Amino acid sequence: MRTLAAISLSFAAAVFAAVLLPWSGWTWWAAIVCGAMGLAAVLLRRRLPDKLRLRAAVILFSLCGGLLYFGGYQALVQQPVLERCGREAEFSAVAADFGQLTEQGGRVKVYPEGLRGVKAVCYGGQELSRLEPGQRITGYARWQDAGRIHENDVTTFTSRGVFALLYVQGDVTEEAGSAGSLRWLPQRTARALREKIAAIWDDETTAAFVTAELTGDRGGLSVADETDMSQAGLSHLFAVSGLHCAFLVSLLGLLLGSRRRLSAGVSMAVLAFYMLVVGLSPSVVRACIMQAFVLAAPLFKRDSDGLTSLGAALLVILLANPFAAGSISLQLSFAATLGLVWLSPKLYRNLSRFYTGTSRAVRWAVNFLCANMSASVSALVFTIPLTAIYFNILTLTAPISNLLAVPAAMLAGACAGFITAFLQTRLSVPSILAGIVTNTGLYTVNLMAMGWKANQSLLGGSTIFTLLRDSGIGSDWYELLLAASVTILAGVLLLAFLKTRMGLSIRATGDNPDMVRASSLNPAFTVTVGLCVSNALTALSGAMVGQYQKTVDINSGTGIVVIGLACLIIGETVLGRRTVTKGVLAVMIGSVIYRFIYAVVFYTKVVPVECLKLLTAVIVALAIAAPSIRKWAAFQQRKLAAGKGGN
Repeated sequence: MRTLAAISLSFAAAVFAAVLLPWSGWTWWAAIVCGAMGLAAVLLRRRLPDKLRLRAAVILFSLCGGLLYFGGYQALVQQPVLERCGREAEFSAVAADFGQLTEQGGRVKVYPEGLRGVKAVCYGGQELSRLEPGQRITGYARWQDAGRIHENDVTTFTSRGVFALLYVQGDVTEEAGSAGSLRWLPQRTARALREKIAAIWDDETTAAFVTAELTGDRGGLSVADETDMSQAGLSHLFAVSGLHCAFLVSLLGLLLGSRRRLSAGVSMAVLAFYMLVVGLSPSVVRACIMQAFVLAAPLFKRDSDGLTSLGAALLVILLANPFAAGSISLQLSFAATLGLVWLSPKLYRNLSRFYTGTSRAVRWAVNFLCANMSASVSALVFTIPLTAIYFNILTLTAPISNLLAVPAAMLAGACAGFITAFLQTRLSVPSILAGIVTNTGLYTVNLMAMGWKANQSLLGGSTIFTLLRDSGIGSDWYELLLAASVTILAGVLLLAFLKTRMGLSIRATGDNPDMVRASSLNPAFTVTVGLCVSNALTALSGAMVGQYQKTVDINSGTGIVVIGLACLIIGETVLGRRTVTKGVLAVMIGSVIYRFIYAVVFYTKVVPVECLKLLTAVIVALAIAAPSIRKWAAFQQRKLAAGKGGN
């Protein structure tokens, strides 16, 4: 049993229940019940197995501890603050950070004196914007409960440990206090870093982006910039988390070399300081603590466990402030990480088992796809309920449907290939007639899938192309980048498949089915697999073309077989057909040449647009006749050479 994980997660569950449930006054009674049940589990030695009894006792005592801790924190920390709220009173406080200038004046985060572990936000005149960490201020202010703003229960402030808002009445008195103490070194370092970035980059927008990327401080970003980054799906880059910590640890590892103990100690110290510099947000605290566990585990000759380190990070955050459980960002961050740590490995193991071949290329591609799919699904499973609760949306159809549409189309194409193979191999229908029969039936199937419409517009909807465009990858060339990537990936996987035992059997069946049958292979099976694979690739191309054109038409695939043959012949005319690799490349190169001929003809306006079908027929006829034309030209050349030699 992961004892630390069980303790921390049970403790956290109790705190989350105490913070999020709307009832009040139940935590003490629940703590008593959990404690009594845990004690009973310890005493019932003969009635329960030792393993089960130990697990029950650990979980129940941890639940009891979480409830008691929340109740004690509420009574000793929050309640004294609430007693001052709702009235005007004198105050003295120590600035916890540099003051900020606002449209109404100035504000600064402070530690009110006489209150334990409590932060407050002080609003007043512009003089507050000049305060430095450690300076002491005194004055008269109106106290307000930070958890209730305009009579609404909010967690924006309480989740960050801020329990009061101070609105200064009149002037404040400033004192030096402990402004020069090392205690405030992280705050001074953060400000020096921001100033250095501003000095290096003259452009304010660039400096704001770099500052947000390195420190998570978005104060310099405009509303338009934040909106653009959010719409592009890149706002996560400004959330300091695991990526920043991993990069920092990797850099320190390169600088310190192979000295493990020194590297781990320095890295953990630097991570702690970095955590204080960028602010103690839930994501950075989680990332730093989990990274610290990874560094410390080898030093104690223990294996790093993701669930244990995640639970420890959550325990530390809730011990510092139980009300952090109300933070939506904390819930989403830990929910996604829990899915990646706990569910993703299980999904990956189950998905990767389906491929039992020996090809390294195919195995690598399968593992890559399974890893990405497992991570995405695992994170979504744990975050979708939260997004549905807090934002009243259930985003199951935006990126997921677009990403799943392509493999779904390939599966449908494989099913069509199976039907064609069944007609050919089991019912003895000639191959050409089997293809015609299947295509005739698919016309109705496609019509039904399109809502019994001859065409369907995808304008205004999201596609795999718009997903790539919104991500900012590829800039203006995103369409070409995606199409080329899919084409190359399909070609590589096809080559790898054709070099496997099954691929060799399919190639042999095409050359000589009698020889394959004599080799104790079933030609019907190889034909079925070959048709399923080829039709899956055909469906892939159709899905890509439909999403690229943002429209689908029932007749859009008419004549594509002839064009495909033309592209193949053109490519083989250029490259030859000696190897399988050249054959696959010939199709790609032939397609490019075919479309290039199209573009040249239309650009030069040699042929009007109305003659598109005629142009296609001419290109296809020339491509098909190319081998015969080449033979005739070679014969004429030899004939001419023989005539010159005779003279």
